[in-house]
Amino acid sequence: MKKLKNHIFTHAENIVIGGDVASLLFAFSNDYYITFTEPQRPFFFDKFSTGEPKEKIWDFLFLQMMYRGKILGVYPNQSIRREEDVIKIITNENSLLKYKFKNVFCLDPTMLSGLSATETKDRLHRVVHEVKLSSSPHDLEYHYNGDEFIKEMFFKTLLGTQKRIFCCSELRESTLNDFKYGEVTLRYKLKSLLEGLGLRGPGNGKDKFLPLKLTPVTRTVVPMEHHLHEDERIKFIEYDEDKLWNSQISSHIKKWSESSRWMDLGTTGTCRMLLSSVK
Repeated sequence: MKKLKNHIFTHAENIVIGGDVASLLFAFSNDYYITFTEPQRPFFFDKFSTGEPKEKIWDFLFLQMMYRGKILGVYPNQSIRREEDVIKIITNENSLLKYKFKNVFCLDPTMLSGLSATETKDRLHRVVHEVKLSSSPHDLEYHYNGDEFIKEMFFKTLLGTQKRIFCCSELRESTLNDFKYGEVTLRYKLKSLLEGLGLRGPGNGKDKFLPLKLTPVTRTVVPMEHHLHEDERIKFIEYDEDKLWNSQISSHIKKWSESSRWMDLGTTGTCRMLLSSVK
């Protein structure tokens, strides 16, 4: 363990920092290495303009990168820090891994420790509340509400019986901890919306129903923009996966993911070429 702690790996010359679909696409298309503190797998309802679920593409690219040994550290990692020309990763088991680099491309500065912002913003965040729903059967899959707090609702059934609602909103950083955008307000507002859509609680005898029951499960907060940072050795970039995606790339990856030739270099090269052609 002591030898590993002092060892500096030199094989990862180009490193991408970020765990979302954009980061994986950028790393994969350039054949770079990637590291992150937390993987940011898209939700089931996130889609490209072609209709392709981002979740499926994230899964496929993640496996591609993992099988090729392109993911640094042991996810999730505790911290990532730059010191001179070395990226230091502390894993959740407190192992220290060091990688000497030539270039670092940071798509998510929140995953990089030790940074100082040169300019701060009241950043816009995407907030997704996952709520457990106890109700009578319904056929709702999606509802657009348009409200600042509950903009959209996506419905999903887990394991055949467990109902979930995913409430999406876009909030400024200054309002994230306001009571009017918290779980208590969410329950009351969501209950009123669902009753307006005709949902009722579980059946309790003939033509009788219990009240709707809503139980918050998780709250996911992801910045949609970042503070401005400067670092002499790090390139901070924005990479919009929706702008490079098209039907040709979608069709190629779909056929590739369904084949048994996941590690085929020719197929990999074709995919990289298609991605690079629309940058």
